Amino acid sequence: MTSRLVIVAAFCLCGGVCCAAISQMDAEAAVRRRVVQRGLHMGIDAETGSYTVIASAVKSGGEPGSHASCIQRVACYRLAELKAIHQILNMRGQTMSGQTAVQRDHVDDTAVKTVRTFVETLSKSDMDGCIVVDTCELNDGARCIVAVAMTWSAELERRARASADGALRPASVWIEELKTYLGNWGDELLPPTVAFVDSAGFFHRLGVGVAALGGASPLERNAASRLADLWARKNLQLALFGRAAMRKKAELMMSRGRLAESDPLASAYEALGEVSAEGPLPAGSRSIYDKVVQTADGAKFFLIVYGIVPLPKADGALPTTGKTADGIQIWNPLTGKFEKQ
Repeated sequence: MTSRLVIVAAFCLCGGVCCAAISQMDAEAAVRRRVVQRGLHMGIDAETGSYTVIASAVKSGGEPGSHASCIQRVACYRLAELKAIHQILNMRGQTMSGQTAVQRDHVDDTAVKTVRTFVETLSKSDMDGCIVVDTCELNDGARCIVAVAMTWSAELERRARASADGALRPASVWIEELKTYLGNWGDELLPPTVAFVDSAGFFHRLGVGVAALGGASPLERNAASRLADLWARKNLQLALFGRAAMRKKAELMMSRGRLAESDPLASAYEALGEVSAEGPLPAGSRSIYDKVVQTADGAKFFLIVYGIVPLPKADGALPTTGKTADGIQIWNPLTGKFEKQ
């Protein structure tokens, strides 16, 4: 009898794992179809120098609509994005060495080396210039399944760093451009963090807050709005400081020899993905977009997007280049100050 129970339990466990795998495959397939329809080139695009990959992740434990589900959703996206970053790092390394195959996760004699190489590489780079161009999010009870398509290029990295350094300024109509960009996502829930390049080439980092809208009463709507606003602020912190925090965590993991044991790659992803990103939001951080989203299963969510808008001068005009005794200074929207170029 005991043997039968063990066999049944094993089949149930295998069945659960297969269902999770199929769900991830379905999510990745949905993203791949949309990416191809939009004319984006998967893998390495020789013409643009861009790298585009798809990765997915699964997290369990949060009841739909609960505070725990919000935490679970952010963690799931971070895991998927870390896997995508790993693929891009592999592709960049293989391109330099003349290889073209993408190294995927594996569990063999080189697994430990793979983990160490990934963490060490991440400790030396915060991977500026990564943009999530499409996502698919599936929810099955307490399970959240996420697939993301991510693009990186040397040009995007250059623009991201120039924007952060204040060498570039946003387009005057970037908010209108952003609303059009976000509108193209349709009724899909946006990922917790969004990167967007406007017509002037400025690289914007945005935080997205999502909260379940259980009813239509003003009280319920206000409660959902406040929760979404809180998550939008937290995710803006993640968009601004998350990559740097992961880099510091990777540096710490290497310096303390945390990778000496043969931990699976998933453990490294978890450790890096759970790093908190805290810090005061820059001046000009505010809500710039919100709407109610109804997903395919009929669930409604209140969605808010936070970004950084340069504070106007007393006459209402946006700040421009400043001239001081020290020379010309450029307005940096990330700090809300004039800084030397």
